[in-house]
Amino acid sequence: MTSLADLVALGEHMGYAGEELREFVSHEQAQEREERLEERERMARKEEIERKKEEMEQHTKLELARIELEKAKIAAGQSKESNSSGFERPKVKLLQFVEGRDDTTVW
Repeated sequence: MTSLADLVALGEHMGYAGEELREFVSHEQAQEREERLEERERMARKEEIERKKEEMEQHTKLELARIELEKAKIAAGQSKESNSSGFERPKVKLLQFVEGRDDTTVW
């Protein structure tokens, strides 16, 4: 950033005086303002890109963790159950049939 005194000195060195010097200084100040604005916009875009990148990385990590959890659940379910159909068998224990005492029509 160039100070006003530096711009005036530069303009005088270049041979400007009076109204021409004032126009030169105004033009240079406007140009510097525009450059600063562009730099701020560039930094804002860069920060937005970084923020989106971090969000995507976080989302990817969460998705991978969810997939790993699902794999673990599936593996745990398969190790418990040898039935490959995916359905759990009922765990009902029937009493032993006693000949003579039990009636076959009830079974």
